[in-house]
Amino acid sequence: MIRAEIKYGEEHYRAISKSKGNAIIAKVVFFTLLLAAALIYTFVKTIPLMNAGLWVIVVYVMIFIIVSGSWLVRAAVALSTLKSTFLRENAGRTEYLSFDGDEVVLRFDRGFEESEKHLKYPAVKSALRNGDWFEITLKEDKLMFFSRELTEGTADELSALLAEKLGERFKTEGAPS
Repeated sequence: MIRAEIKYGEEHYRAISKSKGNAIIAKVVFFTLLLAAALIYTFVKTIPLMNAGLWVIVVYVMIFIIVSGSWLVRAAVALSTLKSTFLRENAGRTEYLSFDGDEVVLRFDRGFEESEKHLKYPAVKSALRNGDWFEITLKEDKLMFFSRELTEGTADELSALLAEKLGERFKTEGAPS
């Protein structure tokens, strides 16, 4: 039997957000605003050299980039509020997982309610081990935890069990640290 106790916190948020591509959005916002600034600078320097038709096209392109950049900034601000929402909604939330040869047992304790689910391995859609991070996708939920949160058994034992029970639905990426 392999067991884990997961208490969600800021470290989980960082790991989850890395796997969800939030860093890509931040880079897109930065480069869009950089491009807008570069176009404005170019526009200001070349006003005397342009004819009226080219001037109108440049203005429309700049407006488009500035408007899309402002929407990307709004998206980035919305993403930044996700962290506080994640931490607030998961405060006091603990998940207890048990893996054995027949099933996965999930016990949720949210401080104000407890529930328990027993799932056979066919209910697990996929599982991923990325270094010390596990992501187990169920039909209705996703479980994400670090290998140090295992209270019984080791990460290698869990990987072996998942590989045996899930076959090709279990993937491994990155080297464990």
